Amino acid sequence: RYYWPDLYGKNNCVFDSGYDEWMEGSQKDWYLFDNEVGCCGMWYPARDDCPEVASPTTPLQVDYKPDASQQFYYPHLSESNCRFGRNYPMWMMLSPKHYLYTTPEQCCEIWYPAAGSDCPMAEDDGVQEGLYWVVDEAFYPNFKGDGCSQGNSYPEWMSDPMNRDTHLFQNGKDCCDTWFPDETAECQSKIVTVIDGKQIGGPDVTGTWYPSLNGFYQCIDGTPPSWMTASEGYSDAYVFDSHAECCKAHWCEPQRDMFPAGSS
Repeated sequence: RYYWPDLYGKNNCVFDSGYDEWMEGSQKDWYLFDNEVGCCGMWYPARDDCPEVASPTTPLQVDYKPDASQQFYYPHLSESNCRFGRNYPMWMMLSPKHYLYTTPEQCCEIWYPAAGSDCPMAEDDGVQEGLYWVVDEAFYPNFKGDGCSQGNSYPEWMSDPMNRDTHLFQNGKDCCDTWFPDETAECQSKIVTVIDGKQIGGPDVTGTWYPSLNGFYQCIDGTPPSWMTASEGYSDAYVFDSHAECCKAHWCEPQRDMFPAGSS
């Protein structure tokens, strides 16, 4: 158990093990404390009643990461009302116990108690709202490569509401201008696409590249299956020194787009 800031519940430091998983990551020193002095001094120095440990924090029904297509009642912040649907932004999905509810009463009582019978509003129309609902569209600073990357492999703390506006971007230019302003042109020219920890697009890097053979026409960097290196003939056909060589041989998506089906 730790002292931690209950940012969207009591708005005070509490002491239990009900904190969000992302608080345990690289930002742990900012969120989890061994004593009340550290937490209160960091987050609520002006509160005389910090910490609040009289009553336990209660997970609000949804304490797991749901499927992105699943519908819940969620606070529609721009409309100041609860809504039912799947339009909640991705950062709500990453902290579901604070934002996603299975009944309208739970959402309305916590977020908009003054709305009365006007809460909840009508169901959403199924159109995604918010930039970060689709994780694979995010551009983010890749500190391992000293540049920006695109994909779903950024650390989870970047999706925290306190960090997302400065770490996740709609396009590569915004990411490079923010994080690498002195080398923004070079940064934009070297953006790579990284899905599930594997680079599948962007400038070549040295390594061992092989076709994913997963139906998506991608080449990935890493250790190929043993059968691909079992004989020289297989190795020549499936294992390459660069992303470009692999894609040329196995027709990655960009190459396939150059020759639409039916063209001659």
